[in-house]
Parts: sequence; C-alpha cells; structure tokens
Amino acid sequence: MKLSGPDKAKLEQRESQYGVPENGKTWLKVPFSEKDQAKQPGAKWDQTQKMWFAPEGEDVQKFAAWLPENKAAAQQKEKPQEPRLATEKTYLNVPYREKGQAKKLGARWDKSEKLWFAPTGTDLTPLANWLPKEKVNAPQTNAVQIFAKALQEAGLDLQGQQPIMDGTLQRVPVIDGKPFEKGGLKAGMFHTIDPGESIAKGGPILVAEGYATAASAHMASNMPTVVAFDASNLEPVAKALKAKYPKSSIVLVSDNDHHLEKNVGIEKAEAAAKAVGGLMATPKFNEAEKEQGLSDFNDLHKSRGIGEVQKQMSQTIKMAKSMKAGALPLAMAM
Repeated sequence: MKLSGPDKAKLEQRESQYGVPENGKTWLKVPFSEKDQAKQPGAKWDQTQKMWFAPEGEDVQKFAAWLPENKAAAQQKEKPQEPRLATEKTYLNVPYREKGQAKKLGARWDKSEKLWFAPTGTDLTPLANWLPKEKVNAPQTNAVQIFAKALQEAGLDLQGQQPIMDGTLQRVPVIDGKPFEKGGLKAGMFHTIDPGESIAKGGPILVAEGYATAASAHMASNMPTVVAFDASNLEPVAKALKAKYPKSSIVLVSDNDHHLEKNVGIEKAEAAAKAVGGLMATPKFNEAEKEQGLSDFNDLHKSRGIGEVQKQMSQTIKMAKSMKAGALPLAMAM
C-alpha cells in the first residue's frame, strides 16, 4: 500500500515511539475508561506488549481517536489552562451591573481609589473580560473631588457634602429645583395618568414619585395615578388630591431606597399617607435585585414583569377599594 507524504511521516513517528508492529498490527493508545468503546470497531489487546492494537487489514481510520499521534494532540488540547496569577494589585474595568459577578470571581473594591481590582495571587483568567488593554495605575488625583465637581456642573446639589462612591445608587437633589423651571411652583403640583378620566368618580387614587413608577402602577391597577415628581412633593400632592376628591382613598406608591442610610422613599410616602389617612404600597426585592440597585415599582416591572407588580400591590388596592375615606388606619395598610 502506497502512503502519502503526511501519512508516511506519521507512521515513522509512531514506529519510532512505539516500535514496529508485528504482523501488520497498528498500536493504539486507549485509556482504560475507553477500552469497551475501542473494542467495538475491532481493537484487540496484545498480552505481551500490554497495548491495544488495530489488527492487520482493518481500516485504521476507525481507530483515529486512539492513534498515538492523535491521542497526544487531543490530550494536549484538553489540558487545563494554566492559571494566570496576578503578580501585583491589578485594577479592572468593571461596569456597575457586573460588579456582583466580578466579586464572585475574586475581584475586590478599592475604597480609597474607587476602583475594582484583582489582589496579588488571584487567577486573572476568569477576570479576563475586565482586564484593561493597558495597565491601569491608581489615579493620583482625588477621585471623590473630581466626581463632586462633575455632579455640581451637572446641576446637582451636594449640600456641602462629598459624594459617597461605594458602587450603589444614591439620591442627590438638584440645584434650584432643576430640571423644573426656575422660580416655578412645584409643591402640590402633579401630572395625572388617567386616560379613562375616572379620577372624579370616588375610587382610589395612586400617587408615585416618578413618571416611570406611576406608569407601571397604572398598568398594574388601571386606576388614576398621579406623578408627584419627587419624594418631598408626595405629601403636598396627597393633601391637594384629598381636598379636591374627599371621597377617594389615597394610595402612596413609594420607592424603596434600601441602599440609603435613611430610606427616604418610604419615610416620605409614609408621612404623606398618614397626612391624608391613606394607604401605602412598597416594592419588595430579593437580594440579587438589591445588589443591582433596584428601588421602585418600575424597576420591579422590568425585572420580573407587570404580573409581579400586580401581585405586590393587590392587597393594598383591595383594601383601598373597600375602605371608607379616612376609616382605615395607616398601620393596617402597611
């Protein structure tokens, strides 16, 4: 049988490593766990050499997986990648929404430099997606001061304090009421989502901070929903609505600012509900959602769907429909 150049080279390499087969045998490299599999196409065991072989006349391509040169190449390919250990503190580019994943893989947060990093000795292989193309050195300037200046230039009021840069979402008031018109009246002003024009019919009225939250609450309840635009305006808006629609029960759809030391969203909504004898609905999140910074019903809507918003608001809505104006204490609605 005439062999091609590459096949002849492989044969010579095989014979140099394992010797010239007897009686036309072709030696095979069969792991013990694969012996039954190798037997099926006809592999045999040589008791003297203690090696598996393909008998003379058999098509060796049937045994290609166990030909020594192929098996060695396959084992080399399957060889686990050597760990790439960090020889020094290595800074990473980790987006906020991926911080939980990076932390599980060994990344740590540098509080002073406000950057994620891999400690010395950490395997960098699973962190490869966050390794910068060029080495990142810790900034020499004060990152907090730079961030504070950027916030002020964007129109945010830090009220004489430095921003907290811990990777969580923060609420920051705007300077001069921005983006509201300077000098314009805000307290007690609101926007209504009520395409069915049923707000004057005496049914429950929902009040939320932001438009997105109000939109999700309206989709879940199909009830008139009012946008107060910020937490401080919840009580003035609730009082204005109660004065205009005294027969309606008021439901405060609060934000859940679990990431803040003082949960402003719940505190302001609770005060507004007490002021008008109303009820309050607050979104509940699991730990993974809290880590992502989710805080209102619109976040819940996007995370788990409108059905979950309906489920969490259902009891409060049911109570609001059945109660007489001012008859139900706030504590019963919590």
